[in-house]
Amino acid sequence: EENALRLHNAAFYRVSPVEEVFRRHYRPAVPHEKARLVALPDLLASLRRRQPGTMAGVNLMRLAQALAAIGVQKVHTHYGNRWRVVELPCHN
Repeated sequence: EENALRLHNAAFYRVSPVEEVFRRHYRPAVPHEKARLVALPDLLASLRRRQPGTMAGVNLMRLAQALAAIGVQKVHTHYGNRWRVVELPCHN
């Protein structure tokens, strides 16, 4: 029943520009996959370098909300929270 509702609602789901930019350059790591642990400010800076117009109004909280919605795992480390991501190859 829950899956049927999720499938029905998928037609109305809108991908945010932040999610679109993230998915163009990164993807969430799957369990047990070797991944980069990236601090949120570093990830935001990387996305802003690559897509300055789209990311201009995005702050850390908005990016964190988008990453959580996408399903990116947040890991608490000795140095603070890091997000498990895999960088996608550049297509020029």
